[in-house]
Amino acid sequence: MANSNIPRSSTQREPSGFEMVEAIVQPRAPARCSRCQELGHTIASKACPLRHAELLPVAGMATTDTTDTAVEAANIATAAASTTISIAAEAIAKASANIAAAEASACTARTSAEVVDSITVIALSSSLSAPSSPLRPSSPLIRYNDPQAIYQRYVDVREAWYKAQPRGSIKTNQQYQKAIGLPARYDERSFEWCLDYSQMGKRCTNSTGPREWTKEEKMAYLDWDRAENERVEALYAENPLDPGRRGVGDIWRRIEDDNRVQQSLYSRR
Repeated sequence: MANSNIPRSSTQREPSGFEMVEAIVQPRAPARCSRCQELGHTIASKACPLRHAELLPVAGMATTDTTDTAVEAANIATAAASTTISIAAEAIAKASANIAAAEASACTARTSAEVVDSITVIALSSSLSAPSSPLRPSSPLIRYNDPQAIYQRYVDVREAWYKAQPRGSIKTNQQYQKAIGLPARYDERSFEWCLDYSQMGKRCTNSTGPREWTKEEKMAYLDWDRAENERVEALYAENPLDPGRRGVGDIWRRIEDDNRVQQSLYSRR
């Protein structure tokens, strides 16, 4: 143990005497290369003639792989080109078919349009050749109690009165009011009342845009409201004890009926 070369911290044991004698009696066999199977060197020795033999097959395999890859890529490219050509040919065929269908549809539409135009011309010729009554311009339906409708009736009646007067007589709005028995003026409270949202409203709205009501328009509305109140009171005075009245609902029904009658009278003018 004193001549041992193994450090004390190692767990390796010393060779036994038998092992040492065995090693001396039986000499070591010469080394044999596992690659070329020759004696005198190992596989890692530079003397081995086949030391770099593994590089040659690798190079050959690499060349073969590269060639195979190139061939495969060429085949894929050829197949892709063939597919692209097929798709393009199919798309061209479909486009040609669509163009032909569109041309046929356009031709049919032109033919239909020509037929419709011919029918229209014939119908117009027939309508022009046949006697017809004069057409009246259509106008939007306006309620009889609309402020603009009320003022238009006021103007129409005034114009009729002007035409009925003898030539050379004074024809003014004041003269018309005096002749018909209309008030010549109203107080400010009446003008404020007629501009309420439930009556005329603050502003007049027409095709040219909103504007202020004129004094003559407000007076025409007040004249109409006074005449309506007198008309309703006269209807009630004709039969104040009518047994047919049945509460508030009946009153509203009578009001609706009266509105329909007044609207019908206004529409016939």
